[in-house]
Amino acid sequence: MHIPFIWSGARYESKHRRDLTSLQGLSLGEIDELPSILISRVAHELKATPKQALADIHKAFKKAADLFGSATLDGESPQDYVRHVHLISGVPLKAIESSVKELSHALATAEQYITGSAPNLAPIYTENAPRKNKTAYWVPKGQILSVIAPGNNPAVHKAWIEALAAGYKILLRPSAKDPFTPYRLIRCLLAAGISPFMIALVPGDHSIVQAIVDAGDLALVFGDRNTVEQYKSNPKVITRGPGYSKVYWHFEASNHDLIAHDQARDVIVRSIVDGGGMKCTNASGVVVNKAHLHELNEIAQQLNGYGSNGLLDYTSDLPVFTSDKAYAIRDYVHQIFHSTDILWKNVKDEEWIIDYGDGTAALSPLLVHINHLPDHIRYMELPFACSWVYTPEPDEVRQTLKSTLALSLLTEDQDLIHWAITEPTIKKLVINNAPTWTTHDMVPHDGFITEHLFISKGVI
Repeated sequence: MHIPFIWSGARYESKHRRDLTSLQGLSLGEIDELPSILISRVAHELKATPKQALADIHKAFKKAADLFGSATLDGESPQDYVRHVHLISGVPLKAIESSVKELSHALATAEQYITGSAPNLAPIYTENAPRKNKTAYWVPKGQILSVIAPGNNPAVHKAWIEALAAGYKILLRPSAKDPFTPYRLIRCLLAAGISPFMIALVPGDHSIVQAIVDAGDLALVFGDRNTVEQYKSNPKVITRGPGYSKVYWHFEASNHDLIAHDQARDVIVRSIVDGGGMKCTNASGVVVNKAHLHELNEIAQQLNGYGSNGLLDYTSDLPVFTSDKAYAIRDYVHQIFHSTDILWKNVKDEEWIIDYGDGTAALSPLLVHINHLPDHIRYMELPFACSWVYTPEPDEVRQTLKSTLALSLLTEDQDLIHWAITEPTIKKLVINNAPTWTTHDMVPHDGFITEHLFISKGVI
């Protein structure tokens, strides 16, 4: 399979290509690599071409929703696509198949999501809309959104899909960890009727990243904590970094309910493990009241029940890495916890890595109970199911829960729930005894992407 540079709906052959290889070193195809010198030209031509009408974009999205999950595109069936993403990224097959459904649904409902996210008094302005006096419109800040795409899970591509549905042109660099998802999305969008002048796929190595960021009116950049720090002072860059998502568990003893506690343990385990533990909404931390510490052993037993037979194991919930990467992660985790007082952990060091002997390995889910919470652990996020457990003093609880993308509150404390809803550093709250990664059609993941892309403008 060959993933090319796509512009104006056409495939362009690059002289420079890179092999796409599985985690076992097997060839999956090739991908073009463009030099940064071409990026400004592509962006200039994107701006110079006509913008597609929103009504036509939304019509195409509904067709694309069917194509993404069912069509054979460029010789790649849906089953081939899932297999390709799994073999190159190690994301569990079940997680990829779930993401296919999530992305198809996002395409089908994009129009409602975008129009629903606009302010009630300021609808999105379109050229053909009747102009009114004494009103307000929601107007875009620019024309082009540059995207530095991630590869940790296919569902993360919903963010730029939403921007396209809002009328932005997209200039996208795919991740080396998963170039198949954006390529398939773009192929099905073009086949469904998205204007070829609305989107460009620009593959390349890390040297083109800054050129792509600079080329857009705004940029959406996914990355680690260092990436977020690099761009935090740049007003045109929207960053999507680590989530530091958490579960808080505290039921009052007077309301002790065995069923509720079984559900709470299940929520904690699924928050950590489901999807491979690779999402920013997987729990990186578990904050518990001392009354629940005796239940850690039961949580550990559930976590220790997760295993894997390696790549192409449809029953596995664990991500797969190259062996070198797995051992490097293990060494890094040892380094993180080296100076920390560890009270308990669920797995012995010698049982932690599952080495398949074929150049690949997985890491069993890891839960570490610590006596204090330094910043280097508080802001720890790893690409597998790994979480710390901390028991704060009552006056520490709220500070511990800050800076959280998704927070699942397993509590009946209404004052704490009210505080969490109003705390700006907590982006999403789950209060119905559900895992951190729980989502819903009209609930934003990290705020609405349109909050960054539009402004309200008065017309008198």
